[in-house]
Amino acid sequence: MTNNQREIGPNRTRNRVELIGFLGSDPETFRTGKGHIVTNLSVATTNENAASEADATDWHRVVCWNKIGELAADFCKGTHIAVVGRLQYRPYSGDTKHKRAEIIAFEIIQLSRIVRPDTAKDRNEGRNDADDDGPVSNTELTPF
Repeated sequence: MTNNQREIGPNRTRNRVELIGFLGSDPETFRTGKGHIVTNLSVATTNENAASEADATDWHRVVCWNKIGELAADFCKGTHIAVVGRLQYRPYSGDTKHKRAEIIAFEIIQLSRIVRPDTAKDRNEGRNDADDDGPVSNTELTPF
């Protein structure tokens, strides 16, 4: 059996999440004690329920580290984004019985051009659409 056959065998697993949604609030950005940038996002997606006429909104906590965190810090409430990452469960503070799910982003794409009013003028001076770098991928691993 070759290495490639082992990699695609029936026991292979994958932890990958893909979301397309809207930010429900402005990002929360901070630095860790080691200087890493972390940005937390609250992303809303619509769960289209065929059994009911009303669609349900699902809320997702997305954590963006380092360069992706820097990019996400400039988003604002209502921004349409696509996120690719992995699902992680962490205990609530001081509560070992209950865990919360969060998505650790390793790619994020801004699908709409909403810009915070306080940064729009400064960011767009001397800039044109040709300067757009496109999607950002986290080539630096999450620091843990």
